[in-house]
Amino acid sequence: MAVGMNDAVRVKVPAKLMLFGEYSVLWGQECLAFSLDRFMTIDASRTEAKSVVIESDLWSELLELERGRPIPAFAEGHLIVPLIVRLQKQFSLTGLRLKISSGWDISDGLGSSSALSLGVCLAAASLSRPEIRDLKADFPGVLWDCARIAWENQVQQQGFASGYDIACQLMGGLMGFSFTKEQWPATVTAYKHRKLSDYVQVFSGGRGAPTKGVGSKTIAWIEQNQLKLKFIDLMNAAKDSFLKVLSNEASNLEQIAIAKIAELRSILLPSPFFPLQLEDALKTCRGFDRDFTYKTTGAGGEDAIILFGTPKHTEEARHKLASLGWHQLDINFPCHGASIE
Repeated sequence: MAVGMNDAVRVKVPAKLMLFGEYSVLWGQECLAFSLDRFMTIDASRTEAKSVVIESDLWSELLELERGRPIPAFAEGHLIVPLIVRLQKQFSLTGLRLKISSGWDISDGLGSSSALSLGVCLAAASLSRPEIRDLKADFPGVLWDCARIAWENQVQQQGFASGYDIACQLMGGLMGFSFTKEQWPATVTAYKHRKLSDYVQVFSGGRGAPTKGVGSKTIAWIEQNQLKLKFIDLMNAAKDSFLKVLSNEASNLEQIAIAKIAELRSILLPSPFFPLQLEDALKTCRGFDRDFTYKTTGAGGEDAIILFGTPKHTEEARHKLASLGWHQLDINFPCHGASIE
């Protein structure tokens, strides 16, 4: 097959972060997440070879996959391998070359694996069907089919996944998301986000908690301690109160939201992976759980944390976090979703 001008594509997928909904989204509740202005770039092209060659800054070696040949040892168990096999069949693709460049550190916990899965799916689909490169014309068709493939690959690799990250990275902005076993997604809601940057600061500890291990054990801890219903109620109350702050529904809601978020965090303090050193340090800061508060995000609190409060009220906490090795992410948010060029 001759390779033509339509046989190359660039896909850009933003980073993401969950504000509210860790674990509760797996029990059918709405979560709240937003996209950030850091992007993973996937350059994909057809080739006349019978193999798929992947170059990426996410791993150290060139990955070459060819039917009938053993998978390189460093790539065994990687989510990209079964995904490539499925995409080749689904979109009738044989020879491919992919170059993947991440716009953030994988240890920041900003959705590297979901961005990789979604980006590769979108690239494969657009090589097969160039007309979908006009994203606005395609919603909610093939692009959501690609997102679903990426989510199904997550579930296969991790054992559990809501796919909120994939949906958020596809849509962009501040997004509410839920799903059920029968329907993915069940609901997707775009929320106003004008004031988000006034109240939210994001920090990374650079630990990169493994979702499969930490997430599954934290879920088990919640269920074994019969905290599931209480946890869901507290998570929804914190989420709803913060949305009211963003929408200016009433006065003094900053304090109400801070109290709800603090109550939510308290239920997780005894959980096996909660960063207690962080709690001990921040509770010495002026205005803790009154003028500002924080919560963990990601698999178990080792990926990133969020400070809630105005920059004036979080100044001491930001210095304290820096002294503990946490760095504030210099980001603008929310931003647009995935793009295909």
